[in-house]
Amino acid sequence: MNEVWRTLKPNGYFLSYTPIYPYSAVFRDPTHVNIMTHETFPFYFDDKNQFAKMYGFKGSFKIISQYINEPQLISILQKSS
Repeated sequence: MNEVWRTLKPNGYFLSYTPIYPYSAVFRDPTHVNIMTHETFPFYFDDKNQFAKMYGFKGSFKIISQYINEPQLISILQKSS
């Protein structure tokens, strides 16, 4: 997420399309390091909670929208300036 933050222009948008828990697709891809839920972006990376800072994340995002299209979570985040 630090690299996403670094490479986005100010106020730029990030589109995330990822499988989430509790759907089994979240466990199928061996490259997935962390399991995500619909709460991951708002809890860790938004411009309010910012709990990812304790893990070294430098930025923050405004959560524009999120919706579930089983088994995927589609999220649109905007880089906070």
